[in-house]
Amino acid sequence: MAVSVFPRSTILDRVSFVTKIRAETEERSKRWTKKYENRGFSVIDGEYDVPPRLEKSLVHGRRDAVDSHCWKIYFDSRLPTLFCERSI
Repeated sequence: MAVSVFPRSTILDRVSFVTKIRAETEERSKRWTKKYENRGFSVIDGEYDVPPRLEKSLVHGRRDAVDSHCWKIYFDSRLPTLFCERSI
C-alpha cells in the first residue's frame, strides 16, 4: 500500500512542491528535479506563491497519512491494476 498526502496536486495535477525538510546539495536537488520534470511533473519551489489554478488542490495545516484528504493506494501483485481509496 502507498499513501499520498497530497493526491490532487501530485497524482491529478502532476505537480511536486519542494519542501525544505533537510539540507541537500544543489547538485542533488537539480538531479531529482530534472528526473520528475522528465516524468511530466511541474516542480514548484515551496518558498514561492502557489499558482491560483493549484491552490484548490492543496490542503493547508497539519497533515498526516491517515487524515481525510489522503488517498490510500493498494497494490495487489496478482492483478494488473490497482485500487485507490480515499481516507475517511
